[in-house]
Amino acid sequence: MTKKVETSIHIANGGNHSPVNYRKAKEMLHPHPYRLGYLYHIVLTGSEDRKVYRKAVELLCKELRKNGMPCRYKACYELDKFKRFHKHVFILIEAKDFHPDTIIHYRKGHWFTEMLKGLGLGFKIAEPKDEMHQVAGKKVNYAYVPKKAGAKLDDCLLWISYLTKVRSKEGVTGQVYTGSTNREGKPFPPSAPQAEQVAIPVEAIENDSKPLQGDKEHPEWIGIEITPDPHQSPINASETHYNDKGNDLKLTTAQNYLSTLYESCIDSDMDVESIRLYLLEQGVRRTPAQVLDELENVFCFPGYAASHPAPKKADTRILDAIIDRTPLKAKVQTRASNRSFSNDKSNANYFGAGSSLITRRRFAAA
Repeated sequence: MTKKVETSIHIANGGNHSPVNYRKAKEMLHPHPYRLGYLYHIVLTGSEDRKVYRKAVELLCKELRKNGMPCRYKACYELDKFKRFHKHVFILIEAKDFHPDTIIHYRKGHWFTEMLKGLGLGFKIAEPKDEMHQVAGKKVNYAYVPKKAGAKLDDCLLWISYLTKVRSKEGVTGQVYTGSTNREGKPFPPSAPQAEQVAIPVEAIENDSKPLQGDKEHPEWIGIEITPDPHQSPINASETHYNDKGNDLKLTTAQNYLSTLYESCIDSDMDVESIRLYLLEQGVRRTPAQVLDELENVFCFPGYAASHPAPKKADTRILDAIIDRTPLKAKVQTRASNRSFSNDKSNANYFGAGSSLITRRRFAAA
């Protein structure tokens, strides 16, 4: 029997509706098999038909896998007055080669928005709330899911508990919870053949998509940020893997290895010089300029270096000035001690011929 565990999200939304499915959702995140796992929360609205929602999720997973991004998901159906019958999807994506933002975004005319338009669905990409998931001080649409225990993993496990809250589950008939490991969607291997392009009727594309506007009755909802219009929040292109020609950039094997090293450095909040020294310990030689370029342009962490300046180095001249400001009485005693030590051969042998005045003073003060 699964022990009933309630998170702060559960408590704020009527309790834990399904301890079993919450356990399964946590097992999807920890442990997970991906080198660089990104977690997205997508809310789909606009239909009363489960088949339409299922088709949308299946097409999204196929598109991600076709583009070299294996994924798995957990989802639930809910019913309320504002969004009516809708679906929440938490999808975990492998991002070591490509950034999922190249597919999951609000850009008009691109595959994701057009696919949902064709199915008559609106959507919302609900970004993580906690500031720890921000990149260079900016909000992003995903949460990095580390493999090791820590604050970020704990917050991801808390975030995904939104799936099993009690509120909005009443009135849902039939199956409430679905996932990529049950009948709704079997996982595709990374080597699966390319998915066929789906023909979307032109008549359906002519109508604007129906973005989720938020619930006026529940503006305090945990887990979903209410925004006036998702189309007014475009993704920063500098945070995705594009080159100047707009083509996707595929990371090499060496860059995949480097990406794991950089992730470890960023998790530890290292500055550029500390990152350089860490890479050197791992056998990777980099200049500070190369580290900065890879942070900004290759691994897409713009502004990270600026927000993590190196600590100021101690200036020996300042230390000497501090020593010179020693009170007069202490100076006299120190000088007398130094004279006595200079006449004592045993002390001279103790310190050695190359001993500094600072060392002698410290020894005399002791």
